[in-house]
Amino acid sequence: RFEMAFPPNASAHPGWPVVEYSLAVGSQLLKEKTIQLVVMMIPTKLRVMAPFSDFHEIQLSTEDRPVTVKHTLPPGWNLTPQQRLATQLQNLCDRLEVPFIDTTQALSERAANGELVYQTMDTHLSPLGHEIVADLLSTTLEGLASP
Repeated sequence: RFEMAFPPNASAHPGWPVVEYSLAVGSQLLKEKTIQLVVMMIPTKLRVMAPFSDFHEIQLSTEDRPVTVKHTLPPGWNLTPQQRLATQLQNLCDRLEVPFIDTTQALSERAANGELVYQTMDTHLSPLGHEIVADLLSTTLEGLASP
């Protein structure tokens, strides 16, 4: 997991060496058994939905005093392509010769059209989000099966 409180460059994250090692060893073990590894990146809800979300200030009443809740996006949430985990994973998968699927663009495009790709009160994909991801995986697997 890559929380935004850590360095924005995925490769500088303290967990990156573990991810890199695990994928390298795992892909080699699978190749020895003639099993094709496919790595898929499903972004957080914030990464996809933030550009289409409006965070209004709300007033709450408590027993002690009124409370104002103001939500803003965390600093640095909109990373450059070079800083994104997807770029680091793509580069690693290219080196390992492992197919990589980044679902961010497909989910973002559908969200931009007003479609609900994540649950409304939850961080998980909606049924439509799962469909989008399944279609991307299916297309990739069909491409691998073709001579």
